[in-house]
Amino acid sequence: MSSAREYQALVRALDQLPGIGPQAALRCARWLLQQPQNSLLEALQAAQRLQQCPRCRRYWQPQPQVEFCCNSDLGHADLLVVVYDDDVEAYRQQGYRGRFFILHGLLSPMQGIGPKQLRLSELVTVLQREPVARIGLCLPSDVEAQTTAYYIRQLIQRAELPIQPDVMDVDTTAGELPWPI
Repeated sequence: MSSAREYQALVRALDQLPGIGPQAALRCARWLLQQPQNSLLEALQAAQRLQQCPRCRRYWQPQPQVEFCCNSDLGHADLLVVVYDDDVEAYRQQGYRGRFFILHGLLSPMQGIGPKQLRLSELVTVLQREPVARIGLCLPSDVEAQTTAYYIRQLIQRAELPIQPDVMDVDTTAGELPWPI
């Protein structure tokens, strides 16, 4: 009986993943249990070695900050706010050399994702410590992204940061920079 409870606990845990419902969680549990234990252990250990940079929130192996956050050649006047870690490389390949702040999701009350879950107050803390001239909100063009952009604008205005709201852009075309390089 104990193994049935553990199996149900695994299914419930997988059901909490984004985009996974009860049926998909059941299929994922079956698949996971069929994998060699050493490969699952390797994946878990790799995930445990990663941490978020306190400055940009990119996943990185433990160091004080992500390598390019410390780079003195980095343009510190600009900050791009992006949704996921993967977005950083896409913008760097386009030639952007400024700073980043990674949200790791968008506001979505229907999924229980609010400002606390995204830790949006950390963005204000970063901007207070290291002011920028302009901020680009490089978010997709959907309702959650528009809501997130609005909330970030309100946070910046309430914190009385010296960033003009008209300088902040919402990127409605995925992958394009909000200003020329």
